[in-house]
Amino acid sequence: MYGTIFVSHSRRNRADAETLVSWLRLAGLPAWISGPQLHCPLWQQEIFPHLERSAVVLVLASSEAAAADGVAQEIAYAKALDKPIVYVPVRAFSRSGRALWPMGPMGGRRSAVPGTPA
Repeated sequence: MYGTIFVSHSRRNRADAETLVSWLRLAGLPAWISGPQLHCPLWQQEIFPHLERSAVVLVLASSEAAAADGVAQEIAYAKALDKPIVYVPVRAFSRSGRALWPMGPMGGRRSAVPGTPA
C-alpha cells in the first residue's frame, strides 16, 4: 500500500479515532491522525499535506463530525484529490477498545466504496 490511511474525525470523537488508529497500526497499516491540540488558524497547512499523501480517507461518521467544518473541509479536499473515502460509524467503537459490532462503510446501510456490496 502506498501512502497512509488518513483518519478524519471530530475533536469530540478523538478517543474513538485514537482507538481506530491503534487497531490499524496493530494490523500493520500506516495510519495518520492529527495531533490533539491542532486548533490553530493554519491547521490546513498541517493537515492537507498528510491528506495529499494518503492512500485512503477514513471518516469517523457521527453527528459531531457532520457538524464539524474541519471534517467537511477534509472530505471536500479528499474528493477534489479523488481519494477513496470510507465512512466508519463511531458507534462501532467503545472506549474500552472493543468493537460493538463488525465495522462496515456507513454502518452497513450502503457501501462507500464503488463496486462493493452494501
